[in-house]
Amino acid sequence: VLRPPDNIGRSRTSVLEEISSSFLSGQKNILRDCQGIYNLCWYDTQKRVLILVSAKTGVRPLYYYENENYIYFSGNLGVLESLKDVTKRMDLVGITEKMILGSFLGRRTPYADIQVLRGGEYLEVQKFQSNIICYFKWDDIPVSSCNTDELLDQTYQLFNQAVAVRAWREESVFAFLSGGMDSRAIVTSLWDMGKKIYCGNISFPGSQDAVYPKEFADVLGLKYYSFSQRIDGKFEKNRIQYMMSELISQISEQENYHPRFPRLVLAGEGGSVGFGHVYMHKDIVEKMRKGEVDHVITNMMKKIYIPRRLMKKNKISQVEMAIYEDLSKELKSIHSEDPGRSFYIFLLNNDQRCHMFTHFEDINLHQIESLTPFYDGRFLELIVSVPVDICLYHNFYTQFFEKFPSEIKSVPWQTYPGHLPCTVVDNRKLAYQWSANEGNTKFYSKAQYDVCKKNIFSRNFPKKIVNRPYLLMALLLHNLNIKNYSSEFNHFANYHKYYSTCDGSIVV
Repeated sequence: VLRPPDNIGRSRTSVLEEISSSFLSGQKNILRDCQGIYNLCWYDTQKRVLILVSAKTGVRPLYYYENENYIYFSGNLGVLESLKDVTKRMDLVGITEKMILGSFLGRRTPYADIQVLRGGEYLEVQKFQSNIICYFKWDDIPVSSCNTDELLDQTYQLFNQAVAVRAWREESVFAFLSGGMDSRAIVTSLWDMGKKIYCGNISFPGSQDAVYPKEFADVLGLKYYSFSQRIDGKFEKNRIQYMMSELISQISEQENYHPRFPRLVLAGEGGSVGFGHVYMHKDIVEKMRKGEVDHVITNMMKKIYIPRRLMKKNKISQVEMAIYEDLSKELKSIHSEDPGRSFYIFLLNNDQRCHMFTHFEDINLHQIESLTPFYDGRFLELIVSVPVDICLYHNFYTQFFEKFPSEIKSVPWQTYPGHLPCTVVDNRKLAYQWSANEGNTKFYSKAQYDVCKKNIFSRNFPKKIVNRPYLLMALLLHNLNIKNYSSEFNHFANYHKYYSTCDGSIVV
């Protein structure tokens, strides 16, 4: 947590004591030195001061609810949902943002009265008053004056430190290995350290995500285990985590000398947005530099899918306007030295931050803790300082690969469409991860159809939100294979879930 890699081997207790002593003296600057994915709760029993801290990235959520007498907080939204004393009103805007953007904006959650701390914030409660203080902002980081070679050297050094501090003193570790760049960089770093690595892969047969990691593991001589995805069976959220959990159990049974902590899995989450600059392109950078933020937001609103025909007319304009205002508030609150970097920081604050919320919500079930070097605070601070133009389209990332031992480029890797192609030529007709997922998408579509069919006449049908005649028509046309309405079914499933939980109480 505190200032790696100098503190490798230091006990958790001594780290927390140092943080606590700093808080007792009234100093919170120590939080800037804390790394990793964590939440922190500190209570001064003498002065009755409570402090709740979210890490710089905010990746591990910390939800809180306040009334006139108490403050309730948890890293699990379901805990607050289950408490009778916690008021639950459905936040229609927050739920819609999560579905169409993939993330909640700001401190929104599915509930109007429950909020979540943003990255780099702490909540201080004393004398029946609470205040949110920002102790770290990504846009405070200046553009580096170093040249590209120097930046690549610094990035390689910090990345290896981020991997090392998460592997700690363990001789053997478990790592997820896909066909992409992120997990390969982590595994190569571990291999170069001399770690014994057990690799797990979950993919569709015949895809790049299945073939490339097996070939790479063979080159490095690693223990490799795979689990093929199927399109039959029961659909579950966090399906990958449950499959990985089953895979880890199988490895633990088969191997006599498996890692001591097999459910601590080194994984590449966060690499595509944080390092590869996915969703960024030259046009956005140029418009942000010209101050055309409203134009960027308008283009975003054109590309996202809002189910206008599914929703009641009196709700559509309210939701659209609120989403536009939220996007505007988020983007215009960022003041980078280079405005072209601002959209990237917007993604860090929202998309990247919410990426693993569902993972942590069910962590007590799948019992996998992802160790994610690409979310390391110091590593991301350095990336934010790199001139944004050289980072676009995985450009800087691809140059970063040159720093590793040559084995990292021994077999091809999967790349994003429109980004720099893999430098290792492969003429095989292997399916992309995204195209290979078509079968699973069809199964997911059927699962959503079944849920909609089951609940369309339920007692808790969200009649204040959803246009039932349109939904009936969608069920019919979908069943006849005339048109795919899985997006509408997904929206309905979420609206129905929270409408039921909140007994029809809605806030727009």
